Amino acid sequence: MKKIIAIVAGDPDSINSEIIAKTWKNKKLFKNLNIFVIGNFELIKKQLQVLKIKIKLNKISSLKSNNFKNGLSIFDVPCSFKKPFGLKKKIKK
Repeated sequence: MKKIIAIVAGDPDSINSEIIAKTWKNKKLFKNLNIFVIGNFELIKKQLQVLKIKIKLNKISSLKSNNFKNGLSIFDVPCSFKKPFGLKKKIKK
């Protein structure tokens, strides 16, 4: 199996999802790489809808035998939200 590169989606209120999506649109630059994103699938999907960026997303739960070329693969991390760019951060004292 080829080397796999993971990208962490990062802070939900940042521009990370926009950067990842716009970079993925130039995927011909990554033709020999297996790339996936670690983040919440539904959150990234909703963020891209708000940004009006259309790319195919694949929700994955395992890295074995996945085709990373048929769309942006997202390793789903559970998270609940109401607004795609309005997640509240919990502060522990």
